[in-house]
Amino acid sequence: MKIYGYSERGMLNALLYEIGHRQNADELFGLLLAEAVFPLANNAPLAGTTTLLIEQSFSQFGDPDAVALIKSPKGNSTIFIEAKVKTYRPRNWHLSTELEKFKKGIAKKISSSKFPSNFSSNLFTQIYYKQQMMSALNESGDISPLEKGVRLPGWPSQQVRKIGKNKIVLCAVKRILQYAQNDFYLMLIPDSSENAEQFFNETLRGNTCIPHSDTSRWGYLTWEKVHAFCKKHRLKNSLEAFDYNKGQIF
Repeated sequence: MKIYGYSERGMLNALLYEIGHRQNADELFGLLLAEAVFPLANNAPLAGTTTLLIEQSFSQFGDPDAVALIKSPKGNSTIFIEAKVKTYRPRNWHLSTELEKFKKGIAKKISSSKFPSNFSSNLFTQIYYKQQMMSALNESGDISPLEKGVRLPGWPSQQVRKIGKNKIVLCAVKRILQYAQNDFYLMLIPDSSENAEQFFNETLRGNTCIPHSDTSRWGYLTWEKVHAFCKKHRLKNSLEAFDYNKGQIF
C-alpha cells in the first residue's frame, strides 16, 4: 500500500511519522531540530525524549500543525510548529508579506470589529494565539485562566479566547503544563534561509512590530533544509511525499 499526504499537513505527517518509527527517533528529531534557527533566543530548544502532538486542537487558540514536548536533563520545553507552503500557483511566499497581512487584519478588526476571512490561517496569527495561551498558563500555573477567558493585549477589549470544555483538548493543555517552562515557536516555511535571516534580524529584532508578543523565542526552518535532511538520513517515505507534492511545498 502507498499513502501520499497532500500539502503542508500531508508533508509534515509523512516526516514526523517516519522519524517516529525509527529506532533512534528522539535522536533523529533532535538532529532535525538542530537544523532550525532561533536567531533572537538566548538559548535554543534542547533535544531530548520527545512526545509529539500532531494537529492538536486548542479550541479558540487554534490548531498547530504539531507540538513537540521535550524532556531534557537541562529542562523541559514546548515547541509549537506552524507549517506553511507556497501552494502550487506560481507565486512567492515571504515572511514579510505574512506579517503585513497580520497587521492589516488587526487594524481592520479595530476599525470594523471584523477580521478578514483568512486572518485565522495567517502564520503570525497562529503563533500569537499560542503564545498568549502559554503566557496565561505560565503566569497562573494552571488552566483556569484559559477556561475563564484570556483577553488578548493590544486587541479590541471584547476579544476573549477560551479553551472550551473538550476533554481531549483539556488533557493536552494539562500535559503541556509539565513542559511549559520554556516555550518556543517554530515556523516551517517555504521562504529562503537568506530571506528568513534578514526578516528576523531586521524586522523582528527589537520586538517592535508585534506588540505584546515575545519574538525572542521564535525560530524558523525552511522546507529546503528539511528536504536536504531527508536525503541525508534516507527518509524514503518523506522524500516520496516531497516528490508527490513537487511545486507545492517550496
